[in-house]
Amino acid sequence: MANTTLPDDGQWNSKPAWKLPGWCEPVMVASILFFAMFMTRKRDFKIFGRSSQRTGYLDNTPNESTDRLLQSDSDSDFDEISATKNPNAPKVRSILWWKVTTPSTSRFRNNIHSRILQRFPFLIEMFYWVINYAFYRMTAIASAKLFAGRGIWDVAQEHGIAVLEAEEYGFLRFLFPVRERDVQQWFMHGHQDALTVLNKCYALIHIPGTVGFICWYYYVAPSFDTFAIARRTLTLTNFCAFMTFVVYPCMPPRLLPTEYGFLDTVRHDDAQSVWMSGKFVNQLAAMPSMHFGYSFCIGMTMIYHSGLFRRTLEQGEVRKNAFWKIFYLLLGIGYPSFILTVIVATANHYFMDALVATCFVFLSFLCNKFFYVFIPLEDLLLYLIRADKPVPTTGDRFHEKGGLIIVMADFEQQTPIEGTPVNDIEMEGAGDAEAGAGETTLLPEIEPETPKLVLFADLMKSPIVEVIVGSGDDRTTYSAHEAVLVKSPEFVKQVEKFAPGGPRQIVYTDCDVDAMGSVVEYLYTGEYFPKKTSGARDAPLEKDPRQPSTDNEGLGLLVHARIYTLADRLQLPELKSLAHSKIHRTASTAKGELAYARYVYKESNPEDATIRKPVAAFWATRSYSLRHDAEPEFRAMCLEFPQFSYDVLQLVLDQQEKKRGGDDGPSRGGPSVVPGSTRKRARVSQV
Repeated sequence: MANTTLPDDGQWNSKPAWKLPGWCEPVMVASILFFAMFMTRKRDFKIFGRSSQRTGYLDNTPNESTDRLLQSDSDSDFDEISATKNPNAPKVRSILWWKVTTPSTSRFRNNIHSRILQRFPFLIEMFYWVINYAFYRMTAIASAKLFAGRGIWDVAQEHGIAVLEAEEYGFLRFLFPVRERDVQQWFMHGHQDALTVLNKCYALIHIPGTVGFICWYYYVAPSFDTFAIARRTLTLTNFCAFMTFVVYPCMPPRLLPTEYGFLDTVRHDDAQSVWMSGKFVNQLAAMPSMHFGYSFCIGMTMIYHSGLFRRTLEQGEVRKNAFWKIFYLLLGIGYPSFILTVIVATANHYFMDALVATCFVFLSFLCNKFFYVFIPLEDLLLYLIRADKPVPTTGDRFHEKGGLIIVMADFEQQTPIEGTPVNDIEMEGAGDAEAGAGETTLLPEIEPETPKLVLFADLMKSPIVEVIVGSGDDRTTYSAHEAVLVKSPEFVKQVEKFAPGGPRQIVYTDCDVDAMGSVVEYLYTGEYFPKKTSGARDAPLEKDPRQPSTDNEGLGLLVHARIYTLADRLQLPELKSLAHSKIHRTASTAKGELAYARYVYKESNPEDATIRKPVAAFWATRSYSLRHDAEPEFRAMCLEFPQFSYDVLQLVLDQQEKKRGGDDGPSRGGPSVVPGSTRKRARVSQV
């Protein structure tokens, strides 16, 4: 390939305006990580002393009804639930078509290292990236051993030259209208100050920037599912790149012979990163560019986070205003574009490297659940170190504050005891400080939007909306303030359809009238009748005079079940959790339980394991005694809903297998039950 202009020292004498000491970058990255660990800590949990009881993230037993039962578990999908009250029952994991049993770690949740993890769940993410970085460090060693006969340097140089030739003469040459050498020459002739800036950016952005993104997105992501997809995509992109580094070592342009016209400007400018030095760093890993791979994945996440191209938002996510939508869109496009300029201008990568990295990102996104196969290994590791995996706090603090990031100076304020009220308008900071206790620093560059202070009087001033429910004689109209109703994303869609000057009515002819009334009550007060008698975890519900003392029709259960399904329809996850917890505090009889089971299998989403699996588990463990109280109804239920029969039978057979295997599961008959006072699952059990 012809060389147009060879760089020389006379053309490039730029000296860095500033140079970071060697310790600065590690301190920078460590500070980002520990700050994220602090910001995402579990605030109502203490490492030492008494704390609220917690359900481990990988705990598989249906021992209570909490908000966590409504959370998806992207990184540890359960395939089975245990129908036993034994908290140490093993977990059943799926690897492709195989099921693997792994030991439960919930017994270790009170060990000191488990409690540290529960207090700072972001430590798990830090552990993942330590493993990730360790694999990268090994690529240079593995590649050198693989090509020991020919010489790794010669092989990498051949591959680098082949990439240049493919860009210029290959069938994909139309994708590369500009040559890398021309880009660097443009900066070296008349734009050397800009090149100095790019050199610094190449050194400083890759590791600290990516670590900062992981920390930020863990804090602001609408759900752990969404964060985990982004993290798994980044990780799988890494592993695809690592394998490529080993089997296809590629010399970057800056290390090619001088006749190719490239200059190593980063080292010439003394701007190299501490992370890119040392004998274990792979200098021959140009293909693909992980600088661009990371930036492209981050950019796509930013565009998704903007909400611009999504018709519906995730549960609990607030739609951003126009400014923040455009901000995240421009950031999502601009960041990878800037990194592409950096890696080419500094002669660290070819355009082809960025193209391959882009393909790896798309492939990794489509196959990100590949990492599920390692969940059993994680279970075993946790068991060996006697630790319990914590519940992630992704997005909790951020959405608690309405999408506002606030850093307070006072770090010593005590957090409220669980169950005590917190002022609605208190802006709680990273250190649980009261407003005014110290200086406040806002980080507008990553705030999705600034919340407005909304007083109760403001709610009362909003327009009235009529919610018309039912049909015929049961038709009922609820009048509510629009500002209250729009807490539901479904109501938001209906309100947006109102024509100016037209009727402000929302009609649901197929909804239960009483359930909608409870929803409206919840939107105003945060509770609905019957309420819990106290803030204690196992507090019973208020007595409902509408329900008979012997509930053979399951009326008490159906009240909460109808609210649960309606909350699911209206996209109110907190109300779903509340209704689910009240189901577990409601007593009924065998016939009442069957009426409830019939409703669940008829009205709930077939994929909603939160409400369906406990029903099947209840009858699987106790049907031997309970069906005698309602044998005709039980038989009719099995015939009407074959899926119910299958679910129950599957769990019964699983328990028999565990029993034959020496497991401490329940006996075939299950616990004894007093007729007329049946309680199932873990709701206020007296067994």
